[in-house]
Amino acid sequence: MDEPVLALSEWSAESGVRRDQRARIGLLMSRSPMRTRRHTYTGYSIGCAGVWGVILLLGRRRLDSQSWNTLRLVCSGWWMGWTSATIARIGYPPPKQLTAAGEKRLRIISIVLIALGLASTFRMFAASKRSPGSTAGA
Repeated sequence: MDEPVLALSEWSAESGVRRDQRARIGLLMSRSPMRTRRHTYTGYSIGCAGVWGVILLLGRRRLDSQSWNTLRLVCSGWWMGWTSATIARIGYPPPKQLTAAGEKRLRIISIVLIALGLASTFRMFAASKRSPGSTAGA
């Protein structure tokens, strides 16, 4: 009887690890420099800006003027949504923790939506090729 009796709520049912042990493990993992940069809204925002920058750069070089304008409009709409979500993050409380089933559903739906977005972007680049002498702004 070296270990004190713990209340049932102190144990994680799925892993058999005490909550304070999980907290210590999480604290150790969260101290790595890469982990602190990766899992923040700022990191997400910087990543989004980088991806949109690459898409716009490729679009500027490869798309005709009509497709280029469409791409700029889509990018503007996405950033308006991002701005709205950022404002909402400030004004509203954080969401409840997802269940394991909810996380799995969210992961699957996110992968499908990302794949659809990438496929649409690639399709637009493949379908709209401008002539070598033209410029996107003309």
